[in-house]
Amino acid sequence: MITHPETASHAARTAVQSPVLALQRNLATWLAWRPTLALFLDYDGTLISIAERPDHALLSDAAREALVNAARAPNLDVVIVSGRALADLQARIGISGLTYVGNHGFEIEGPGLSGVAPDVKRFHGNLARAAHELEELRVEGGWVERKGPTLSYHLRQVARQGQPGAARRARAILRRHGLRVLVGNAIVEGSPPIEWHKGAAVLHVLGLRYGADWISRVRALYLGDDATDEDAFRSLKSIGRSVCVTPGEPAVTLADYCLPDPAHVVQLVGWLGSGGFQPPG
Repeated sequence: MITHPETASHAARTAVQSPVLALQRNLATWLAWRPTLALFLDYDGTLISIAERPDHALLSDAAREALVNAARAPNLDVVIVSGRALADLQARIGISGLTYVGNHGFEIEGPGLSGVAPDVKRFHGNLARAAHELEELRVEGGWVERKGPTLSYHLRQVARQGQPGAARRARAILRRHGLRVLVGNAIVEGSPPIEWHKGAAVLHVLGLRYGADWISRVRALYLGDDATDEDAFRSLKSIGRSVCVTPGEPAVTLADYCLPDPAHVVQLVGWLGSGGFQPPG
């Protein structure tokens, strides 16, 4: 078979320009030094594109296939980490063998793991009162999602010019009720004011599953798109790797690498699940 120079040149340019291939090259050597990879994946904005409403955010066939293959790979431990309620997350993905971390880490369930973050029940009243007050704002397009140990105030359907003011009032209400405030992409979230977040949950899962010395035996890789994922990026700084999913250069992030969109994330997960990550022999 004869390869024309212009064809070879195009292939070379494509390889250089592909963010997934560049990331694979950066990760390959690092991954090869441990027999297991713990792969943490955010859901909305990472595995799938952000939808106008949470119930419209459906996993694509390609993403589902990549996750199924990754779940079967003996050297991969796949953990889905999301602000969604655990039951919602499990229902949307529904793949056995995965670990699911819902409500920003306040709910965890997977092989050998189950439970919620400590000391959250005493804040149920605070959450209920804050949710009621947020609903009383009656902002057109704004709505409250009660998720058990946390709540979300959704602003994506609020007129763009009204979002900053609505978010500011929501933050004030949540703080007045003694809740921790998380500001995401067109969303304001309230949670119990304890030192618990996606990053704490990631370290908790790693410690429970692999022991206190997990760093010497497991590689940890986290992919997320939102400000709430920065806690996980911070927790894994220097002891793991992280990827920010964003269409352009992020203004500020603690992530080690970037991918432009969920389609590229699915490609990376597919590479890992199909044997791209080769453990030491």
